[in-house]
Amino acid sequence: MHPNDEVVYIEVNNKLVHLYGESSSLPSEKHSSFKQTIIDFLSRKKGGQKALALQEWIKQQINQPIIRIVFLTWFILLIIGVVILSITLEYHPLKALYTSAVMLLGGYDAVYLRDDKQTILQPEILERFINFFYMLSGILLMGVLQAWLTQWVLNEKFQQLFIYPKRNHIVVIGLSQLGEKIADFLQKWQQPVFGMNDKKIKRSVLPHMQLLIGNLIDNLQKVNLANAKSVVVVTDNEDDNINISLKAYQVNPNCTLIIRTFDYHKTNEIKEYLPYAKVINDYELSAETFVSNAFGKHIRNMLRMNEQTILVAEYTIKQGDTLNGYFLFELAYGYQVVPILYQTYKQSHPKIMPSYWDKSPLEPGDRIVILANFDSLQNIENGDRQLPNCKLSVKEAPSQDIILKASAIIAFVCGCNKKWH
Repeated sequence: MHPNDEVVYIEVNNKLVHLYGESSSLPSEKHSSFKQTIIDFLSRKKGGQKALALQEWIKQQINQPIIRIVFLTWFILLIIGVVILSITLEYHPLKALYTSAVMLLGGYDAVYLRDDKQTILQPEILERFINFFYMLSGILLMGVLQAWLTQWVLNEKFQQLFIYPKRNHIVVIGLSQLGEKIADFLQKWQQPVFGMNDKKIKRSVLPHMQLLIGNLIDNLQKVNLANAKSVVVVTDNEDDNINISLKAYQVNPNCTLIIRTFDYHKTNEIKEYLPYAKVINDYELSAETFVSNAFGKHIRNMLRMNEQTILVAEYTIKQGDTLNGYFLFELAYGYQVVPILYQTYKQSHPKIMPSYWDKSPLEPGDRIVILANFDSLQNIENGDRQLPNCKLSVKEAPSQDIILKASAIIAFVCGCNKKWH
């Protein structure tokens, strides 16, 4: 290793075990044509857009578990109260409904106060018990609802409160759907992330991320770019991405700069001006995604590494496959791939990051997950494997025992014979 060398490492966890056999189904659309017509009509009207926004906000709040529990419990208690008061105390259904609702809201006098004489009725023991239980339940439910409302108001009021980053943080500029996904991934990986966007976003999307709203160029000085580890510029405007990237490079030329582009020619121009930046073209990446699907069901995922697309491919060995009968080292060096998961048909649990000197060749029923580029996958499809074409010379070793063990491993991995000089 020397200064300025670039090292790429891959961390693999046990989630790979669940890669095989996962399937996803697209949600079915059940919107009626009448409902869709109303939505289309409202979306074209200014007032209708506000109504749709309010509907979307209400839908988001109702989808929260705590709100569902509160309203469901309140509704169930309301129905039970109506039934009990109607049957046991012979209340009129409307009076029973009103009485149950008032008790659940914490009322007492409004239930037992007569309108004609303005005197308190003498309720029976059952009435007092029901009233006490319903008042207690209502207070608890309203307390939970009030706490949620308080939290929501505080989040809305203080969402602009920003803690200035110190160093080694990642700045994500542009929080559209792509930017939100990037920030979400970085947070899951426990990275210090700070977001910037020119428009207000829903805090329910990224509630735990520090966020700056406003002019992106003006806010660059507030995120301490000079000490940032990486800057990810992924707005929906290509010109803004270029201007922001140039400004960020002037402030911190040593940070990792990732730029989103759309035009192929501008992509090449940016690479000339910013040779150390990672420029990712949307359409080029989409094209590579479609090309990867041409390899069939083997492709599990994609990632960018060293200015190229690396594919995560999975193979289940079958009789007559181009991988059948080869050792892992022959697969790795012959096809220029990296095995990251290996499971024989005899094993119930796979091996993560298997060693290349495993002395069991691939057999039908074995499963293997590899990292490869497009050329390597094409070579696997065609069975075009490179043969060993190098020599290895070991000049000295600490002990004779190490020489014997190391030479045996090296000879096995390289697939060659040992010669002593």
